[in-house]
Amino acid sequence: MPRTIVCGVDQSDAAEAVANTARWLANRLKARLVLVHVAEEPAGKTEAVLTSVRVQLGFGSRDDARVVDGSPVAS
Repeated sequence: MPRTIVCGVDQSDAAEAVANTARWLANRLKARLVLVHVAEEPAGKTEAVLTSVRVQLGFGSRDDARVVDGSPVAS
């Protein structure tokens, strides 16, 4: 059984549904959820997005959300 589920998110309309589905799956499997957002914009802006997602999804101590600097196309 997976111990960690990694879910890539962006700022699209579908990202919220994808993140919610990943949260549901992680809960069902008792797995850790890691959200990853690749961004070219300043880190402050993307950190605000991830903070909002952490709150919305009820992140616990085992979960994580990360920003990776770079081009989403190249990553």
